[in-house]
Amino acid sequence: MIPKHLYHYTSIEGLKAIVSSRTIRFTRLDLLNDPYEGYFSINNVPDDIDNYRKYIYVSCWNSQAIDSISLWYIYTKMNGVRIKAKASMFGESMYIEELSSCLIPKSQISPISVGTKGLDKEVEVTSIYGPYKVVYDNHLEETYKHMYDTSIAGAIDKKFTMYNVFLKEFGLRKVMHWSFENEWRYKIALFSSIHGSQDVILQYHDVETPDYIDIPYYADIDEVIVAPNMTDSYLFDIKKFLSSEGLDVKIERSGIKIGL
Repeated sequence: MIPKHLYHYTSIEGLKAIVSSRTIRFTRLDLLNDPYEGYFSINNVPDDIDNYRKYIYVSCWNSQAIDSISLWYIYTKMNGVRIKAKASMFGESMYIEELSSCLIPKSQISPISVGTKGLDKEVEVTSIYGPYKVVYDNHLEETYKHMYDTSIAGAIDKKFTMYNVFLKEFGLRKVMHWSFENEWRYKIALFSSIHGSQDVILQYHDVETPDYIDIPYYADIDEVIVAPNMTDSYLFDIKKFLSSEGLDVKIERSGIKIGL
């Protein structure tokens, strides 16, 4: 079941950027803190095949109403905020799309052009996948088992091997040592899949894509909680900023107490 609200840990600067622009930033999969995000390995294809993760962008959230010391520290260094927002923040309605591994929610958005270098066509983002709960696997190989397949097209020579890379399957799974995050995600896939021989799929390696994509959100932030170590001056600054942006939201301190 999809929770009604989700939570996002960020810096004060991150909060101000979200509110001022009325957008949520989606970061490229290969630029996240887990170096194995979107990694996969295919026999006889160079290791940098995992460059395909540069076509996937995610925004990372959490469903736990009780805040986490671990997440405060990792994502804010104990001096940021946690925002609460409706899970349906990117559209008034969602529908379900069937992938090879699962069913996933999807929201339509107004088209957003994405600047790329090395492609002969313009790329437009028209939908957001999620929110969906990340699946945590015991072994790295399990995280990419649905991300590709191969077949021999009527010949025994390896050069006739055909590869299918399913980009919609990227970013759904992580290894178990990240399970403490209990993560929920939204995702953008610039393409649904890439198909062809080794020579064809390697042509996509030199394409340049932006580090992030900012997507407008539909519903305003519901609540802001400030980190355990937040000083009164920072708290006052946040309240003043939100008021200046016309937002009447609940602002509270974290209930976590940490000794010096």
